[in-house]
Amino acid sequence: MTQRYALLFRLIHWAMALIVLTMLAFGQKFAGEMPVAERQFSLMGHSSLGVLLVGLLSLRLIMRLTGMAKRPEHSIAPWQKLASRTVQTGLYALMVLLPITGFLTARVHELPVTPFGLFSISTSDPATFEAIRDWHMLGTKLLMVLLVLHIGAALMHRFVLRDGVMGSMSLFRPKS
Repeated sequence: MTQRYALLFRLIHWAMALIVLTMLAFGQKFAGEMPVAERQFSLMGHSSLGVLLVGLLSLRLIMRLTGMAKRPEHSIAPWQKLASRTVQTGLYALMVLLPITGFLTARVHELPVTPFGLFSISTSDPATFEAIRDWHMLGTKLLMVLLVLHIGAALMHRFVLRDGVMGSMSLFRPKS
């Protein structure tokens, strides 16, 4: 019986978590007023992290779909398994959809969006930008809700239930 995910899968999970939280912080800055140069720098950072996230997500999905990342088995209630799979499916779906809406938003942004500062992917179409940005923002809000549920469940398993579920994704050796 597998008790933990493979180390590479756990490393990808935590790298993605760090990137997603950083991107959410970048995204919050966009709502406020800022100088154009700062906005362009933030857009470059946000889009660059988005490219990294897509690469890590691709590797993670390949590992899941090919069986390289075997799901640990835990004795949890059926409702918990259903809730877990529902939230995880939603997280995966949003991690696929948000980069798509993000790319489309960046594509029609009025300012140059330059992943890694290499080249602009923008063509400037303000009307289309507003429509697509609304979808991207909705997806971001849904992602935040699912992240709260995911993190809350992980903390519940660690500190309330103490059933080893959180240890299956921990980078550190779980307590026996």
